[in-house]
Amino acid sequence: MEGRDTLIERNIGLVYTQLNRFNLRQDPDAESIAFEALLKASENFDESTGNKFSTLAVVYIYNALCGYLRTLNKVRKLDTVSLNAEVEINGTMHEYQEVIADSTFVDEDYIKKEKCLILSDCFNKVYNKLKSDKQKRIIEHWKGGDFEDAHKDIADSCGVSQSYVTQTITIFKTDVKRLMEVTYGDS
Repeated sequence: MEGRDTLIERNIGLVYTQLNRFNLRQDPDAESIAFEALLKASENFDESTGNKFSTLAVVYIYNALCGYLRTLNKVRKLDTVSLNAEVEINGTMHEYQEVIADSTFVDEDYIKKEKCLILSDCFNKVYNKLKSDKQKRIIEHWKGGDFEDAHKDIADSCGVSQSYVTQTITIFKTDVKRLMEVTYGDS
């Protein structure tokens, strides 16, 4: 048992390395999950395979944190609005694209412009807080494609995995939405 404790103690830095990798250093739930994964790796480590413990531990921690992020992303999933979705105006149903394109809806057009300015401001603030060049390239590519490029295309262009692109965009959208809610109310 002392061997396992020593193994864990010597490799505890792997937990913080992986937490930093996912920008989860300040998340106590993620930290707990990472430590549990390190413990599980120590329980399943077999020296006779000739592999290093750190290799196994990194895989366990990485997989556990990916699972945690997938769970978070399901909870944080943002509602998307289709231009074909219907909205009621003055008792009549209209598609969003009609409302946006029709100049008779001056008030709605003004509101749309204001919301676009607010969204743009929040978008830029969240973008400027990104510390990773990879994440910035992903968001730039996503924005450059009018937010319609497939995540696989963005991943290929930026040299990262598709899941990393999905994770980055989802967290980015959540942060923009949260900033809009905090700054401007429930816009």
